[in-house]
Order: sequence, then structure tokens, then C-alpha cells
Amino acid sequence: MNRLDFILKKVKKREQLTEEEATDLYNGVQVLLTKRGGGKTSRIIKECKKNGGILITFSVQEAERIEHKYLMHPSDVVSCQNLERLQGIIHKDLYIDNADLVLERIFNKPIAMITLSRKNNETG
Repeated sequence: MNRLDFILKKVKKREQLTEEEATDLYNGVQVLLTKRGGGKTSRIIKECKKNGGILITFSVQEAERIEHKYLMHPSDVVSCQNLERLQGIIHKDLYIDNADLVLERIFNKPIAMITLSRKNNETG
């Protein structure tokens, strides 16, 4: 069994993937899949702050909560309702917390399926 088959088998069983497995599966885009309360938001905030990125949230209230709780600069936490604030600072890496909720807010309807592409448009 090759590595990808092994990872897909874990996904089908709903087993949690290691960070390395998730990165392999999604071709360089780190995707955190855990149940509610599994620490996804705390982890993405830690990475975002460490790397000087911008965090995108699903609501203005969530952006404000994170800004105060995690002592983040207001320009580093943007809700999907205020994406125009990103103009001029898009050179920073983006970290999207609860991407499914962000997309649902942007399109105002449930998302049936998403795909992820390779980082930096790599091929192969």
C-alpha cells in the first residue's frame, strides 16, 4: 500500500491525520481536521502569529474575540465581511479559520464540496 492509499484509508475511517499526513494529502496546504473543540483555532492563530500572517475569520464578532483573547493587532485579523481591508497587505500569508464557514458567509449558502490545489501551482 503506498503512502497516499494509507492516508486515504485513515480518512475513510475518520481517524485523525498527523500534520505531515495532512500536508501530504493536500499537497502543501496545511489543513487541520478535528472535531469541534479540538484546538484548530488556537493552532492556526499560533502559526499565523509566528509567521506574521493575516487570519481570516467567519464573522466580525469572531475577529474581535480573537483579536482580544490572543492579543493580535487589528490589521492581522480580518473577517470575511471586511476582506477589502486586505488591499495593499496581501503580501502576507493568509490563514483561514473555519474555511467552510467563511465560504458559506461569502456565498450565503451551504457549500456542497470544495477542492484544494497545490501550493504555488506546483504540478506532478
